[in-house]
Amino acid sequence: MQQNKSLFFVIIGLAVLAVVGMAVFVLFFRDSIDEISALQAATPIQVVVAPGIKPWVDDAARKFNAGQTNTAITVIAADELVPGTKFRPTGQPPFPAAWLAEADFVPALAARNGYRFDNPQSVAGANLAWGAYTDKLDAFTQEYGELTWENIYPKATGPDGFRLVIASPHSTAEGLAALASAAAARAGSNTLTADDIGSVDAWLTETLGNHNAQPRAEPAQTLASVQGRSIGDAGLLSTASWRAAKLDQSGQFTVLLASPNVAFTYPFTIWADAPPDAQKTAEAFRQFLLAPEQQAALAQFGFDPAGSAGTDSVQLDGDAVQRLLNWANRTFN
Repeated sequence: MQQNKSLFFVIIGLAVLAVVGMAVFVLFFRDSIDEISALQAATPIQVVVAPGIKPWVDDAARKFNAGQTNTAITVIAADELVPGTKFRPTGQPPFPAAWLAEADFVPALAARNGYRFDNPQSVAGANLAWGAYTDKLDAFTQEYGELTWENIYPKATGPDGFRLVIASPHSTAEGLAALASAAAARAGSNTLTADDIGSVDAWLTETLGNHNAQPRAEPAQTLASVQGRSIGDAGLLSTASWRAAKLDQSGQFTVLLASPNVAFTYPFTIWADAPPDAQKTAEAFRQFLLAPEQQAALAQFGFDPAGSAGTDSVQLDGDAVQRLLNWANRTFN
């Protein structure tokens, strides 16, 4: 009888310990459990990305999706500077949930135009850089000095002009970055407002108007083509674009960081109107992009890691970006 009574108390004691242990486990690991449960319950989403960085995101999405059972990332290329048409409630998955832009000033423009994207975080980097065939660059420097906006002006306003290949400012931050660099050089400030753009409007037209600046759909590839040498005197693009065209590896071509610089920070932003579960999936994918393995893979696609872009970059608010766009719309028909 005594043995049975002892066994009873042992069982009761073990049961109490089990309950206490479960309570401690839940207390300490509740956040992790909630996070895992949220991701398991998440629905498929769409991530809209700037076309230039899409190959890297596609590769990362395949790896991310391989480790999931109840969710999947679909990557869509942005076809506008601010891809507002991609962010409309669909009512069913995959939900549009995140946008990976080229530079910080593009979400600023989106906010100005009423789009709500939250918590931008950089996931990659690149800088603005001049590129020119070395013999053409040597000829320019012998007559005008280093390749700077100040030295470009006399050639651009001369009889032969200065043919500068850029990306489209209508659809890419890369094209706008070239204009922002020029405006900052003339204004003497790396922080640009709409009034600053207005004050350099005429100078921009003299320097980049009159067919001097030549927006191209694929500017780096155009310069790398057989006809590239005859198309322009130089180009002003991101370091990622020069690398993608392998012109940075050419012994006949020179790539130089631009001044003033415009950093491409590739901010990953969450669409505020996406369903909560879709937002959580987007945040999980962003963290995946920031993981060491994915950051190391950026080099294969011509990009630098997050946070590596120049800190002395030109800064623009949404109104300044819109003012530059207005100038581009008047100048490049």
